[in-house]
Amino acid sequence: MSDTNIIPAFNLFGETSAFPDVVHCERVFDRAGLHDWVISPHRHHQMTQIFHIEQGHARATLDGEEKWGRALRPLPRG
Repeated sequence: MSDTNIIPAFNLFGETSAFPDVVHCERVFDRAGLHDWVISPHRHHQMTQIFHIEQGHARATLDGEEKWGRALRPLPRG
């Protein structure tokens, strides 16, 4: 069994409704705060994400590799 079979897919993290728009912008603060600042592993079939971090730093595990820092980082769909 591959990891993609056990990692849930969302349109937006934690949402089950249809994707709301073609370009969706929101602050990480607004969504992560709703989930106690922990975003569990998940995928997006219809969305490529770009994170722009202006202040502070972020820590994320992407495809098993831990990343730290401040950057404009694209996360491809899938």
